[in-house]
Amino acid sequence: MNTRAFHLLKLLLVLMVSALITGCVTTPPPKSPIEVPRVTAAPQPIVEIQVGLITVKDSTHHETVGWTGMKNTLDQIYLSKEDLEKAVRETLMQANLFGQADGPKFEMEVEVLDIFFVGKEAWINDPADVTMRFKILAPGGELLFDRTLKNRGQMSGDEGSMGWGITNPRKAIKANLVELVSILPETLKKYAKKEEMNRRLTARVKSSLKSEHRYFRVVSSTAVVRYMPDAQAREVASLPQADLVHVTGSLPSGWLQVSQEGKPIGWVHSSLLREDLSVAPSYKPAQQVLTPALVAAPKAPATFDVASLDFGAYHALVVGNNDYQHLPKLHTAINDAHTIASLLQNKYGYKVRLLTNATRAEILTAINDYRRTLTIYDNLLIYYAGHGWLDKDAGQGYWLPVDATRETQVKWVSNSAITSEIRAIQAKHVMVVADSCYSGKLTRGLHITNRTPDYLARMSRKKARVVLSSGGLEPVMDSGGKGNHSIFASAFIEALSENNNVLDGTSLFTRIRERVGWNADQTPEYANIHKAGHDGGDFLFVKQKR
Repeated sequence: MNTRAFHLLKLLLVLMVSALITGCVTTPPPKSPIEVPRVTAAPQPIVEIQVGLITVKDSTHHETVGWTGMKNTLDQIYLSKEDLEKAVRETLMQANLFGQADGPKFEMEVEVLDIFFVGKEAWINDPADVTMRFKILAPGGELLFDRTLKNRGQMSGDEGSMGWGITNPRKAIKANLVELVSILPETLKKYAKKEEMNRRLTARVKSSLKSEHRYFRVVSSTAVVRYMPDAQAREVASLPQADLVHVTGSLPSGWLQVSQEGKPIGWVHSSLLREDLSVAPSYKPAQQVLTPALVAAPKAPATFDVASLDFGAYHALVVGNNDYQHLPKLHTAINDAHTIASLLQNKYGYKVRLLTNATRAEILTAINDYRRTLTIYDNLLIYYAGHGWLDKDAGQGYWLPVDATRETQVKWVSNSAITSEIRAIQAKHVMVVADSCYSGKLTRGLHITNRTPDYLARMSRKKARVVLSSGGLEPVMDSGGKGNHSIFASAFIEALSENNNVLDGTSLFTRIRERVGWNADQTPEYANIHKAGHDGGDFLFVKQKR
């Protein structure tokens, strides 16, 4: 064979091998459904309403391509959005959480945030982490459930493979679905309880509703339109001053059912409106439409009944650190923590988790647990007593757990870390009480609210992320209070012990500030937590009924 023929044959072989390799590498398996996980079915549906639209979003990073150590997409594990939606729906049906009643339906949004192979190999043996976000909207549009879940998928040695590194991420997705149906019942039970209360309210409204055909104008700066005739009901609209509404129904409590352009829009209290007799009726009254709402009992703001409010469940994480391993020991923090934990549990009905001499890992793990378990119907109080520190150069405050050292910040808990966790917690109200040096660095902006008769109802309805600190940017006392407590803890305990009804955070702060200011060179502060999701509410301490 001459040289020319040899090179031609060599080139032909290279081209054939290249084509073979290209065909092997780039020909993917077809997209296939994901196996539905086996879950335990509830004996009966928790809510009668069925799940309607389920929307699947793929928010993974499409700009990177590859497997190990890189982010991947649904396309790269050969799973379609339609197949994932089907798997979610079938998992919910298998769990028997939702009924099949006709009418308005729940809507669900499933978002795939991240698919990440965490091993060092490039194929199917790599464990895969999949992060997904699940949101559920109630039939009225209220956000009922919003949780981010992350689970890992790893094949066992005797399992077969679908190839192409897709088995492990699919196992992680199945694990997320299993976790979803394990935590969802608690939220649905609270929703069902609210719905039952609403049905009773609707029956009372129907029996006392008087048909009207009059026109009113808004006389206040704004008039809030509510879903049902209750100061605690969800806001559905806001009417500007002088806006005209058609009143189609009225209740003895002062609530008016209003409509615009012939369509009912909700309920407004008569104290915010004034009849405009100059407007001539041009059409007959619209039919009264009683829409369900998550409320307690119809009460006008001027005669608001606090007992009708559903404040939700209360939880507390109480931390007291005395016996520091590398820093000066404290003397009162653990005693403060024990007394406060007992007071919250016995008088206020809190479910309390008490940590003494806690490390950084223990504190952050406890807070993260609440992120996974609490719902929008819960309230959380975090009380910390221990050392604190301010990094002036970085403008950052820290809690110092018992394993903290002066030389490094590795074991410190930064304010930014606390804020990030609180932002992710689903609870309606979260209050941080910090009895430590430089604890004022958590605060941002004074929390001031106009106190109308329905103040507690408004505060209980709105989301709150607030912090009560024992001082500003200065050292605080570890003693000086009654009963071997710090001066701040002593004032906190006294204020809660004296309360016999509902005490809001702002009033609590006022009482504590006076008592501490009389006896120490420190000034407590109270404000919303910056960038933590505060929405104008306030934390409420509700004495437990015996």
